[in-house]
Amino acid sequence: MSKLSQKQLDELKALSELPDESINTSDIPETVDWRKAVQGRFYRPGISSSMPVYLEPDLMDFLSERADRRRIDTATLVNELLRKDVELIRAAG
Repeated sequence: MSKLSQKQLDELKALSELPDESINTSDIPETVDWRKAVQGRFYRPGISSSMPVYLEPDLMDFLSERADRRRIDTATLVNELLRKDVELIRAAG
């Protein structure tokens, strides 16, 4: 993951110090009436979700090479390795 420049950090700090009333939210008005809201509308049981995981370049290279040799995708290899680690952790108690 790339690091933020000092200028970006300074901008974020300045934004975080702004009082709420000075932020223009006219293009995203606040919802105040929730009577027609539907809870769970987008919930789908059994659906797996993906989570972005950012690997350091040396790990990505290593895992990509291993996956290529086994003719599987890198995500499958990472899942196998993590599953083995989870089993070890569970076994250790």
